[in-house]
Amino acid sequence: MKKIILFSLLALSTLSCKKDNTENAKKSEAEQLTFYKKLLIEDVAKSLKKEYSKELATISDTIIEKIATIQADNCNWNIEQLNDTIYLSNNSVTTFKKQLALVDSLYRNKKDYTLDLYDLYTDLHFRQLKDISFNENIIGFYWSPGQNPISDQYQKLILKDNDVIDLGNGLKLLAKKDIDYLVSQMHSKGYKNYEFSSEPGRNEISIVKNDKGNYTLAFLAYDEDDAGCCPTVNVSFETADFISITANSLKIGKD
Repeated sequence: MKKIILFSLLALSTLSCKKDNTENAKKSEAEQLTFYKKLLIEDVAKSLKKEYSKELATISDTIIEKIATIQADNCNWNIEQLNDTIYLSNNSVTTFKKQLALVDSLYRNKKDYTLDLYDLYTDLHFRQLKDISFNENIIGFYWSPGQNPISDQYQKLILKDNDVIDLGNGLKLLAKKDIDYLVSQMHSKGYKNYEFSSEPGRNEISIVKNDKGNYTLAFLAYDEDDAGCCPTVNVSFETADFISITANSLKIGKD
């Protein structure tokens, strides 16, 4: 498993020297936010192509840009948060508004804005991308703030039919009737407190393509006596489309 820096500072530095920086001088804050996010996504795509040239060799630039967009969207904020506090890489504190103004000033004056742009989108108190893994057509993102392991998050993407689909933690697209079935089966096995969540989870879901062309998903769920860090219930099922559970494939139990 390789590691990747979320935004390539070297590439962004090159961008800052080549663009006509006066074009952004009179933009509103909302327009600036859109403008700099676009620069960010472009650079993430370039970084992916460079760091994972072998894994992405057959993937089109359009799809790589979609992957970069999903990656960058996990370090996001909106214009309503302008006055919110953020923590920078040098351990200082500022607001999104001040940081955006700083980035814009540096950009317009053709100065190196790369680290400040990185800080604008990656508050160190929130999750950051630590690793990317590739398993056939499944891409795994591992997010962590680096301070509290219980906040670690796992996200899965699937490359399919010349597109990339965000699976969340792997269960994001599961239909409601299948969620209800999964929950009812968990309860029938004695795990009465089990609750389903489609949010990116602290416990990684394994996704493996099987001999039938379907996918086997395996993960750990919580028993009522489990500590917050350590689920112990093994759950697995097959799916062809990540929307429905293949009949008679659901397995629940402990080792």
